[in-house]
Amino acid sequence: MAGRGDDGDDGGESILFHAGLQPAADGGGGAPVTAGGRVLTAVGLGESVGEARRRAYGRIAAVGFENGYYRRDIAEVSEGGAK
Repeated sequence: MAGRGDDGDDGGESILFHAGLQPAADGGGGAPVTAGGRVLTAVGLGESVGEARRRAYGRIAAVGFENGYYRRDIAEVSEGGAK
């Protein structure tokens, strides 16, 4: 399953891929819940690695779920240490 990031506020410059999600427990229109493991991948697009990195982490900041965590070092040393 994959979801295009067009619903974000970055003009479609990020993509959020998801897997390991299940429908809400109530079976209604609620938010999906995680089934455990690695469930999301955020990809940022940009003219530079630093710009793409900022957009990817911006997308991550817009997602929240209980006990969620993510790596904070992706592309950290690219482009001479772009942050």
